[in-house]
Parts: sequence; structure tokens; C-alpha cells
Amino acid sequence: MVALVAASAGLGARGCGDVKVPPPPTRAEAREKATTAACDRYAKCAYIGPGLAYENRESCEIAWRSNFESMWPAADCEGHIDKDALDVCLGRIQSTMCEGWDILSTLGICGKEHVCIGAAPTDGGSDGG
Repeated sequence: MVALVAASAGLGARGCGDVKVPPPPTRAEAREKATTAACDRYAKCAYIGPGLAYENRESCEIAWRSNFESMWPAADCEGHIDKDALDVCLGRIQSTMCEGWDILSTLGICGKEHVCIGAAPTDGGSDGG
């Protein structure tokens, strides 16, 4: 009986070692997710099309890929993406109001000081925290 309990305990413990935590996203993965989210939002807000903010989906993606490339520079962010903060940023992009200045709040939430672990604020000032 003791042997059976010991064997069961050993099997249970061994099973716990199989849990794998996924690595944090790379800067390139984060940039692509944010680009997709931004252009999805612009599409939902009807800002993509002839004569609108972006002529087509491709022009939106080129612009926002460049924006996130600048917002999350390799020197500060490569290997330092905070997955939880990226998820907050992506959620905020999806909920950004189509009209008004709400985009500025979204850009703040998605700034490198939030998304990139240990990065200094983009404006060089303190983040208030």
C-alpha cells in the first residue's frame, strides 16, 4: 500500500513538470500584433479607403508598422516585451473611440515605458509612478 501511494505521488509530481510557460513575444511579434490591431480598428472606424486616412489596408499597415518600430526601439525593447502590458495595449487599441483625441490616450498606454520592461519614458520624463 505504501509503495502504491508513493508511486502515485511520484507520477503526480512528474506531471507538474510538463507545464510550459510560453516565452514573451519578440519585439517583431509585438509590433505585428499592434499593427494588425491598429489597422483593424481603423477599418472598423471606416478610415481605410480612397480619400480616407489610409488609401488601403497595406498603407495603414506600412504606417503603423513604422510607428510601432519607432515607439519600441530595438535598443530598449528587444527581448524586453511585457506580455501583460502588450495585451493591455492591444485591448486599448481595440476600444479606442473612432472620433476625438482618444488615440492619444491609447498611444500613451502603448508607449515603450509600459510595453518594454525597464524602458525609460518616451518623452524622457517620469511616468508619474
